Amino acid sequence: MVPLSTRGPSGIDLIETVKLALSDINSNDTILSQYELKAEIGFSKFNPASAIDVFIRMIMQKTIKVGIIGAQNSRSSEYVASAAKSWNLAQISHGSTSPILSNREQFPYFFRTALSDISYNLARVAFSLHYGWTKVAVLYQIATAYTAAANDLVSDFKSKNITDVYAEGVLDQFAVVIGNLKAKDMRIIYAIGQAPVILHVLCEAYKQKLYGPKYVWILVGWYPNDWWEVEMQPHTKCTPDQIYQVIQNYFYVYRSYPQTSTEPTISGRSPLNFNQQFQHLNNVTTTNTLRAYMYDAVWTMAHALDKTEQQLLPQNRSLSQFNYESSDIRSTIVKNIADMSILGITGEIKFFGADRLGDVYIFQFQGEKSQNKTVPVGLYKAATDSVTIFSENKVVWPNGFPPLSQSVIKIQTLHISLGLTIIYLALSILGILTSLLFFAFSLYYQNHKQIKLLSPRMNALFAIGCCICYVSVVMMAIDTNFTTTIGFSILCQANIWLLCLGFTLAFGSLFAKMWRVYRIFALKTAKRIIVKDWHLLAVVSQLAIVDIVLLTIWTVVDPLIADVITSTTTEPKHDIVFKQTSYVCTCKNTAVWLGLINLWRNPNHWGRRKIADQQEVFVDESLRGVGLVSSDTTFTTIESGRCALQNVIEKYYTYHHSLEVIILRVQ
Repeated sequence: MVPLSTRGPSGIDLIETVKLALSDINSNDTILSQYELKAEIGFSKFNPASAIDVFIRMIMQKTIKVGIIGAQNSRSSEYVASAAKSWNLAQISHGSTSPILSNREQFPYFFRTALSDISYNLARVAFSLHYGWTKVAVLYQIATAYTAAANDLVSDFKSKNITDVYAEGVLDQFAVVIGNLKAKDMRIIYAIGQAPVILHVLCEAYKQKLYGPKYVWILVGWYPNDWWEVEMQPHTKCTPDQIYQVIQNYFYVYRSYPQTSTEPTISGRSPLNFNQQFQHLNNVTTTNTLRAYMYDAVWTMAHALDKTEQQLLPQNRSLSQFNYESSDIRSTIVKNIADMSILGITGEIKFFGADRLGDVYIFQFQGEKSQNKTVPVGLYKAATDSVTIFSENKVVWPNGFPPLSQSVIKIQTLHISLGLTIIYLALSILGILTSLLFFAFSLYYQNHKQIKLLSPRMNALFAIGCCICYVSVVMMAIDTNFTTTIGFSILCQANIWLLCLGFTLAFGSLFAKMWRVYRIFALKTAKRIIVKDWHLLAVVSQLAIVDIVLLTIWTVVDPLIADVITSTTTEPKHDIVFKQTSYVCTCKNTAVWLGLINLWRNPNHWGRRKIADQQEVFVDESLRGVGLVSSDTTFTTIESGRCALQNVIEKYYTYHHSLEVIILRVQ
């Protein structure tokens, strides 16, 4: 049973192949030597109804048929195989690939020398694994055979831990289908279906720009040459040149065999000799791998019949006694086919159920549009379930390397440089030592007249405040390199307490001194005003209490926690996305709390501008500058976290020395 009676790979080519196979069998004394094998050819026209009509007509003839070769397309084979089991006829197809035909309950006497879609699917999965593609899309025409093939492919992908698989059936909503692929960022696309339907998909892919170096299309292998030109439908609204832009360098997996091999097969012919038999015929195509599978199908049936004859002879029976009710002879024929292991033109012929186990070639469309050249670039070995890429026909990649099935996301956690941390920790320690030196100096010379005028207790308080501020800088250097996220959150809260209280002690002591000057010189009274150190300590204490109250409310109501901020950069050529993450201290209302802490201090600065003494004016302006620095530093520290470490240290280093200068000026 062949599709057509006209010239072409599905017509005259197959008829001539059947004639050659019958001639070789009948001239071979080692097979069916007591019989002459004949064939009656019917034309299925790629139509299941025509196929079943041909089958019924042949069954109704007087001559008993012992087997069926064909049909070529899967739907026709389904119809014929369903009917053939009622007449106890074994069937061998040379071209049907649908996984549906693998169902032994529904098609118990069906076999095929063609590789099934199951074999192709295994090759597709191995091909994806070879290049590390773990995110794939499967588009399929909504039809029984193609849906079954797609479902089997999805199942095979998942069995190999390729779980990011998007499958969608195609009927007529081509724009929606391609839009879904773009939305899901699918780059590796397997398409299964008839050429006219797939052309619609490819046309829409061109319109939505779903093509280029980062996309790979893998199609089926049974399309005719120039399928993307000769099969063009007017309503696709795309030209062949536009379709070519999409399918450039596309792949397909398909059956093939070493056509130049000189190794003899069961028929005595080598693949090279077999192909040479058709070169002198004018009515056949020069390149047609399908006829080799037809040749092997005829030889497979003949070999099974010969072995059955040998098994029947000891029982004084023969194939000549076969009729459509001979279920025992049919069982023997079917078993012999199932147990067969012979070398045919297309390679080893061995069955697993209805399916032939065999290797699958991987082809790529290469070269310019005018060349229309597909070359074998790899081989899937069924025995090892692996793909070998050929060195002689290299795979062509537009960018020079295989694309990725999805962007590679590299997450980098940003930490403070250890070297930078050590430098600023050293500076902080130096600042602490300097503050302690001033602290010791003030206490040691506290009874000295000039030092006593400077209020050594307030100077000591100032030094303690500076030390606490420097300790907060040390704590800023501790990030997730040295602690957990929870520990980092605790450090965030502790750091703001130390920073605020340390600044209040240091700045408050200067403010208290300024307040004393203000009280003495600003108030015009004949009465002598005495402001003692305990008054100054009371002023600083009040400032500290306000800070403590605000910080306590902040800690209870809206505590600082560790948060992650992410910045993204891309490297388009290699499709790599870098995500840099860093930890910062934050809360729901950071700006509000910082504003409250700094706002209450600032109005106190403006009431002192009437002070006439030049040095006191300098101190006043210095205090105002320190206040601005403190506000900016606090905000930067909390809002920007570790990234502000250098800025913080520089400001506090300057701040410390400016305060020391202020002490001398106050004298």
